[in-house]
Amino acid sequence: MMDPQTQAISKVTGMFLDKDLERRFEESYLNRSKNQLRRIAQAIGILFFIFIFYDFSANKSNENLVIICICRFLFLFLAIFFYYRLEFFLESSAFFKITIYELLYINLFYIIVFVYETSHFLIQAFAINVIIFGVFFLIPNILHYRIFIALYTLAGFLVVTMSKAYAGFH
Repeated sequence: MMDPQTQAISKVTGMFLDKDLERRFEESYLNRSKNQLRRIAQAIGILFFIFIFYDFSANKSNENLVIICICRFLFLFLAIFFYYRLEFFLESSAFFKITIYELLYINLFYIIVFVYETSHFLIQAFAINVIIFGVFFLIPNILHYRIFIALYTLAGFLVVTMSKAYAGFH
């Protein structure tokens, strides 16, 4: 039987205070989530890439289309890499790597929103809600990383939206 002292949980982070127990819990948690992570990466990568067809009808500038296509292909490449090399992400510092991966996805989304010729605010706001929903409920991660990603996503969307609105007034 384990000592209750080693099973203590931090009231701030919600993590086990015993580092070895926390590491074993993370490994177990992520091993149970492997197939879910693969399916999510595959679905998000394909879905995000399919919007390339809309991009060609919504943007007339070749420069913008090149940037958007690079972002979409990079997003698809990252999804394929994550799908086939999941073990790389689950080795050490798995939650940190997953968080960096999420930040890459979100930044690619912001680049596309920023270079779009006619950005539809409500559609992009819906996309932000879907991203935050995915971060909190679909992708396994530590609570403080989830909160950081959500706040980063909201702040980034505010910056991109305000930049586009400010550029439209001048």
